[in-house]
Amino acid sequence: MHRFACTLLGISAVLLTGCYYRTTFGQNTAPLGVPVRVFLTSAASQDLADKIGDQVHALDGRALSISADSLTIAVSRVERLDHLAVAWNGERVTLSRMQVAQIEGRHFSAPMTALIAGGAIVTAVLLANGAAQCKGCR
Repeated sequence: MHRFACTLLGISAVLLTGCYYRTTFGQNTAPLGVPVRVFLTSAASQDLADKIGDQVHALDGRALSISADSLTIAVSRVERLDHLAVAWNGERVTLSRMQVAQIEGRHFSAPMTALIAGGAIVTAVLLANGAAQCKGCR
């Protein structure tokens, strides 16, 4: 039974594992449809408080449109200055370019994910073998 539980734990760890990293996009570039994090200027945080909430400094979502004057994203999460995050359901928010301090992209890291998944598998196998060798241990 221990071997099954450990194997199941290892498989679950692999399925839930994924590593990501962020890169900064240029002020006027961000591929449409990709996950982005938009950092607001402090003035924009105050100006948009009635629309997105108090003390919000970053919006996570997908870039829907970008022009020389504005950026529209489907917001999935807002983050406040105190690091409290609030989930959103893809509501569209349009920001003027003057309100945007920085745009970051979120990218999947296959090598780091493979490394962590491999470590989880090795750990599960070692735990399963240890449990099998220690049948009488309590």
